[in-house]
Amino acid sequence: MDGYKLYKYIDNRSILVIKPTGKLGRVYCPFPVMDDKRVVLTVEAITIGKDGFPHYLIDGTYYRYSLFSILCS
Repeated sequence: MDGYKLYKYIDNRSILVIKPTGKLGRVYCPFPVMDDKRVVLTVEAITIGKDGFPHYLIDGTYYRYSLFSILCS
């Protein structure tokens, strides 16, 4: 992804995703995610962390996006 900036594809209330059909879609907060323990949580907002990757605000704490799977259809 050299030369691309991930933050251009999200804002604090939505994120662009590629759906299972291969189409591009936007998911708006709040939206459900599932962690590796299969617990369903709700994303309240999105931000870019100091590491340059998206972080989800869940129950008042920010977590790196890669810890979760989005459950929206």
